[in-house]
Amino acid sequence: MATATTAYPYSLIDSSLPPVNSTFLVTSIVDVNSTNSSLITEDFDDDRNRGVRIGFGLNIYLTATLYGIVFVLAIVGNILVLVTLAQDKRMRTVTNMFLLSLAFSDLLFGIFCMPFTVVGNMLGRFVFGAVICKIVPYIQGISVTVSVWTMVVISLERYHAICNPLSSRVWQTKAHAYKAIVGVWMVALFLNLPAVIFSKLFSFNSGTVFRCDEIWPATLYRTIYRMCLFVILMVAPLFTMLTAYGLIIRELRRGMKLEQCGADNEKRENGIAMKNMGDEASCSLNEKKTKKSDKKPAQATMRSTSTSGAKKRVVKMLIVIVALFFVCWTPSWVGNIWIMISEKSASEHFGRAEVTIFKLMTYASACVNPIVYCFMNKRFRQGFLNAFSCGRRGRAGDRATASGDVSRFQSTRRTNVPRPSPTNYTNVSSDSSV
Repeated sequence: MATATTAYPYSLIDSSLPPVNSTFLVTSIVDVNSTNSSLITEDFDDDRNRGVRIGFGLNIYLTATLYGIVFVLAIVGNILVLVTLAQDKRMRTVTNMFLLSLAFSDLLFGIFCMPFTVVGNMLGRFVFGAVICKIVPYIQGISVTVSVWTMVVISLERYHAICNPLSSRVWQTKAHAYKAIVGVWMVALFLNLPAVIFSKLFSFNSGTVFRCDEIWPATLYRTIYRMCLFVILMVAPLFTMLTAYGLIIRELRRGMKLEQCGADNEKRENGIAMKNMGDEASCSLNEKKTKKSDKKPAQATMRSTSTSGAKKRVVKMLIVIVALFFVCWTPSWVGNIWIMISEKSASEHFGRAEVTIFKLMTYASACVNPIVYCFMNKRFRQGFLNAFSCGRRGRAGDRATASGDVSRFQSTRRTNVPRPSPTNYTNVSSDSSV
């Protein structure tokens, strides 16, 4: 018995809905060969009310507006990330290469999933043909898989970089990052092949209206595949990332304690040294001797503190990205698992409004990352501003060239000025720095 599902593996309900003139809303599993299909039905006495509500559960205009906002943010935001990383060579770090892959997968998700979902919901039918019926769920699955496992790879890369810095230097290179990215994409392409194989068009109303759904040879196969996806894309990644970031946080806290102890010991040693000085002359002489030797440890301490702070900021940003991803996707996954376990119970708790909200949350996952980068990373924020001000940057470059010419002219004039006497050296240097 062939079984069609109304949901792709990654969202609670698919983009292809029943025809507008039907009197039911499909929210769960449909057996197309059975006369006793399990459908959640809702009659509408008023045709106009049906036209507004069908396919969304919320007001159609409000929902379309929300979809539009998410779509624009996803496209513009992820393009900005790609442009920023392409323009600024200093930002092409190992971690940012993974963020580049993440942005590209989110961009694919926005382009190939959101428009078809909105149009399908508004029309109440799938009008894009058999090829698009296979492409859309396949790309959606690839995007989700790449996003999840890219974040897993980032968490492991950060763990080794912070907790095992010496050993990680051997393999923590861009070449290895590219290999990891290619590996993630290859796994995603293979893992989501069932979406291409089983996604098909089937008709309603004597073949006049089409739906696009996954039609499996048996319900058992579909259930096994869905459960495997749940483990591969939710349970295993979540456990791995929680473990990795937990160990990273522990290491950073230990580093902070060591830095604090080192600073306290340095203060204590300096206090003892000053206390044991015999007189002002010996104190002054000792200061001159130790001034240069004390300067390097102080600078090293400052650099260490700065590096530690940068690591903490990066880790904090990555944790926020992971948390937002799971917040956006967990409701849909829970809904799918609930439907597989008890379809009747799920239909009693999930209405069309809830389904619409869950879908909006999953699509929002494609636009939140650029927002996080903008608010939590100064370099990304500056890169976004630079991407928006290409023309201004050109004019600024002209001004910088002119300023450079003036500086070179002033430098030439200074070389012709007589060398100041030693007694006036301090005043002259002070003037030249202005």
